[in-house]
Amino acid sequence: MPDDGAIGSVAISDNLLLLKHLARYAIADRRRAVLQPLTTTAASLLCAVALLYGVIHGLGLAALLALPAAAFLVRLFIIQHDCGHGSFFRSRRADDTLGLIISFMTLIPYTLWRRDHAVRHATAGNLERRGRGDLTTLTVREYLARPRSARSTDT
Repeated sequence: MPDDGAIGSVAISDNLLLLKHLARYAIADRRRAVLQPLTTTAASLLCAVALLYGVIHGLGLAALLALPAAAFLVRLFIIQHDCGHGSFFRSRRADDTLGLIISFMTLIPYTLWRRDHAVRHATAGNLERRGRGDLTTLTVREYLARPRSARSTDT
């Protein structure tokens, strides 16, 4: 069995390799930042048109297309989310512009969502600062005080 020093040096070596590998993803790539929303939007719009065609010509075709259409919509929201964190472009203004444009497709108001999401990050896990933008977090006592019918809901 290797001694603790060998285990520690292997872990450090692995971490350094991982950090080196991930370093290229730590800086915004303008080409990818432009390409991703364009291709995702094009695919999303193509799915929307195909869904309309499918609804007119048979629900089976529309049902097959619903899953990829939903996946592209989720991908658009992921890009909007990254823009809200200011991590998509190097420019905050570019992030906010793209996030706002995408919000018209996701139907999630960008500015309101970004503010609420920032509050959620700032207060996550702090029971004294629960409110807008967070998931309902209850203590065990609060959970048990709820009627059984309200225990599984997020209200």
